[in-house]
Amino acid sequence: MPKFTKQQRAQILAEAHRHLAVRRAEFQRRKKALLLQKQKMIESRREREPQQVTKTDRKTLLGFIATLKSVIRALEGGNHGFNGKQN
Repeated sequence: MPKFTKQQRAQILAEAHRHLAVRRAEFQRRKKALLLQKQKMIESRREREPQQVTKTDRKTLLGFIATLKSVIRALEGGNHGFNGKQN
């Protein structure tokens, strides 16, 4: 094994640390780019696919439609209590 002076060892270690720091930075940059690309793909897929309607959304929407029908019937019948029943 070659013998190195303390200064040579320190230089070799410093170069190794710099090399690792550069590699780490490159890795982080690539990782960040891949995560950004993945996020863009997910958003693009969401835009292309129809939105899923949950049961809760459906129930709320059906309740809203029933209320609107009730209001329309009440207005047509001259009842302004909006409860759907004639006075």
